[in-house]
Amino acid sequence: MGWGAWEFLTQSTPPTVTPPADQASIEGASHLFDVGSFSDPDGGPWSVNVNWGDGTPDTTFTVTSPGPLPSKNHKYREEGSYTVTIAVTDTLDGQSDSKTFAVNVSDPPVVASGGFSFDANVGTDTGPQTLATFTDPGGAEPNASDPTPPPVPAITQRASTGVTAQTLRAL
Repeated sequence: MGWGAWEFLTQSTPPTVTPPADQASIEGASHLFDVGSFSDPDGGPWSVNVNWGDGTPDTTFTVTSPGPLPSKNHKYREEGSYTVTIAVTDTLDGQSDSKTFAVNVSDPPVVASGGFSFDANVGTDTGPQTLATFTDPGGAEPNASDPTPPPVPAITQRASTGVTAQTLRAL
């Protein structure tokens, strides 16, 4: 056998991302999201970029083996539907793949507190009185991202004699 050179030609393969199922969250609450998994027979390490679809900074991290990606926390500041993009890049050859999943973010329930007394005197204007306070855990509402609310119906209270009426409207 003589002297010679051996040349190995290999063709690298890009990673393949498998996105998670669509997920749901609540406005203003931190949520731990499944961001899927990936495979790549070529070796790594790999960089992962998660674009949350809401204009906040992306989440980036590095993994050293293919398989399930670690779940990541994120907080959506507004209700709505968002498209999340997961991109995995093989840092050795620069090849990448990306996939998307949807997150549906709902408005949290409004929290009411009360215990306030209400004084009513027939025939006497007692002025406005606070019966309850309401707090939106998701922040001040309405805002530009909210849908147009339906009209608020009036609530009418009548004295048993039918002579006095008080109409209340939600503000």
